[in-house]
Amino acid sequence: MHSYEKVTNRLPTSSRYVLIIWMTVVGLGCAWNRACAQQAPRRPFGGVIASWNPHLPSEIQPKLVKVFGAGTPGRLEPFQTGFFITDDGYIATAFSYVLDTEDITVVLHDGKRYSARLVGGDLETEIALLRINVDGPVSYFRLDETAESKPGEWAFALTNAFGVATGNEPVSVQHTLISGTENLAAHRGTFDIRYQGPVLVLDMVTNNAGAAGGVLVSMDGRLLGMIGKELQDDVSGAWLNFAIPTSVVKESIDRILSGRAAVVADSAEVEGDLTRLIERGLMFLPDVFENTPPYVDRVVIGSPAEAAGIREDDLIVLVGNRLVRSLRDLAVAVAEFRREDPIPLTLSRGNDLIEVELPAP
Repeated sequence: MHSYEKVTNRLPTSSRYVLIIWMTVVGLGCAWNRACAQQAPRRPFGGVIASWNPHLPSEIQPKLVKVFGAGTPGRLEPFQTGFFITDDGYIATAFSYVLDTEDITVVLHDGKRYSARLVGGDLETEIALLRINVDGPVSYFRLDETAESKPGEWAFALTNAFGVATGNEPVSVQHTLISGTENLAAHRGTFDIRYQGPVLVLDMVTNNAGAAGGVLVSMDGRLLGMIGKELQDDVSGAWLNFAIPTSVVKESIDRILSGRAAVVADSAEVEGDLTRLIERGLMFLPDVFENTPPYVDRVVIGSPAEAAGIREDDLIVLVGNRLVRSLRDLAVAVAEFRREDPIPLTLSRGNDLIEVELPAP
């Protein structure tokens, strides 16, 4: 009898099933990485060490920031990572629940703290753009000066994993191998991820709590991509470790800055009012919290809202290209439309984003 059989036969039946399931999941995850790694041979680590700059991680630290916002300690971590993409305070990061608040705080490498404004987000790639008013020029990554990543190449992942850095502490640095490039097919909980484009598969456990929005850089310090969120593979269920290529990040940032992706309405400029939506047949939950989500509570029968196909429990996420995170944001966004104007809305319904046009009453 093999040693494996001796060990498993001593375990209770239920424990044996758990062990077998665990080994199967781990094996599938390893197989995904091995398959990617076959795209190119592994480069000898000794040769890499001989040529790299040992001061590189510390030189990159000033380009990274720690992002703090919404969350529930113990369940939803209120932190993630970001990095400067201009010298005047624009920051690329992950588009997540952490940004679902007006009190976003960014902490720099030297411990300086700034209030950040959410400029906008790309719903397809879940990449967001923040802005802070910095005191002077900052170190940043140029999105148009990136390294070409190849399977088998070594790289660094820099993130604020687990929220270890809260002040002037450096973010975490991990040394990892790029196993290959694959199209993403993943989910988070019961929700599928819309982005199904290319990602860089990594052989190190990089995508931890708080790591989303961090950077993957080449051994000479050039940006390779943004560390993604904590996701599971659709086929194996294994937790994935990956980075979104810089070219995809640049395209998302360009869409946000050009207004082709979601941008945030400035609630300080306009007095909001939901009347234009209520008179078209939409009813909402009472606005009792600072960030009450804009869920549709009821649709009036025979109303323009019903004719547009809007349903109860739909979540309004965009008005035109204006991102709405609360009923207050929604009121500000619709104030830009006249009573006789149709209002373009984007709804989140299950895993789908649905565009509708709400006609005038």
